Amino acid sequence: MPALEHDGELITESGAIMLYLTDLFPERQLGVASREPGRGAYLTWLFWYGSVVEPVYLLEVLGVAEHPAAQATFRDRRAIAARLITALETGPWIMGKRFTAADILLCTPYLYFPDATPDHPAVRDWVARCTARPSYAKAQKAD
Repeated sequence: MPALEHDGELITESGAIMLYLTDLFPERQLGVASREPGRGAYLTWLFWYGSVVEPVYLLEVLGVAEHPAAQATFRDRRAIAARLITALETGPWIMGKRFTAADILLCTPYLYFPDATPDHPAVRDWVARCTARPSYAKAQKAD
């Protein structure tokens, strides 16, 4: 389970950790501040990851992704790809012209499981842009 302890606070869940860190370090400009235009979309992307993306891929690994309840609740990888493609049509990043923690989080499954990357140029190019960032290389070296 992803977890972060900071100043006596325990934060768990990837989206919550991203939100906590981007609010804690606004000068890094990886989040969208409260009352800033786009905050709702930013929050939606962060929470969509843990509420839909992770469950869809997990249910697929477990072999139950086609169950009617799973389909009704989460849909499938095609729906995930469609939503990503639609977002990426407006800019190089999930939030348009601005790279955010939402890109970092949503790109993650495709870094660990490249074969799961949707076969669409917009998504493949987005993953390549995410991994071409100097901060990605720095994080990989530190890991």
